[in-house]
Amino acid sequence: MRFTAGTPWYKRLRLLRVEAELTQVEMAERLGTTPRNYWRWENGVNIPIPIYRQKIAETLNVPSRVIFAGDLTRKEQNDDSNR
Repeated sequence: MRFTAGTPWYKRLRLLRVEAELTQVEMAERLGTTPRNYWRWENGVNIPIPIYRQKIAETLNVPSRVIFAGDLTRKEQNDDSNR
């Protein structure tokens, strides 16, 4: 992984996807969402809901906090840990 603590979550998401050698379309298919929706996440337009954050982490084989911690509001982080 080639990012620092200050790297925004959506850039970490892209870097991890590229390291996993997956396209955005392949990620969308694995997550059960549309390529457009996935693109919006990876470009920081939207934040995935907790169930998708968990699926993303599982697909990329990393803990969810590696991708999302530090960039989400306290409520979003709590929602994620309650699932």
